[in-house]
Amino acid sequence: MWDALGLIAATGVLSAAWTTVWTWVAEGRQRKSQATYIAMRAAIALEDYAIRCWQLVYSGPEHIKQTGSPMAEEVPDLEGMPVDSDWTNVDPKLADEALSFSNSVSIVQIFAAHSRHLENNPFDAEMYAKERGRAAWAIAANLRVKYQLAARDDQRKQLTELLN
Repeated sequence: MWDALGLIAATGVLSAAWTTVWTWVAEGRQRKSQATYIAMRAAIALEDYAIRCWQLVYSGPEHIKQTGSPMAEEVPDLEGMPVDSDWTNVDPKLADEALSFSNSVSIVQIFAAHSRHLENNPFDAEMYAKERGRAAWAIAANLRVKYQLAARDDQRKQLTELLN
């Protein structure tokens, strides 16, 4: 009788241990998958921002030649960042960089507006857009490397005016 009870107890303990390990592995995979998805969405939003900044850098000189005024009146807004998502599974350093980026955009927007309105200098917006575009692309590249997402080398080559 004790042998049967021992066998039942051992089976129960092994079953509980197996369930715990399996749950831990499954949750780990889910956290990794969620972090990768958030990183992908953030990288795409940051790359989109860099591309919109590149447009100002690329077309700006020709616009000045044709009109005598700069193309950029202000530094573009950052759009599409996953603010509503759970960033807790993303590497904290990269999450901080990505989520703090909008603050740096706000700061340079203030600088560009100050230059345009108070110093009568409408040309700083392009300079700030170029700098923020580079920074956005760098953060996106770091996210892509960390979460093993495909590099966007083809787009990087097209953005040479911005990224070099």
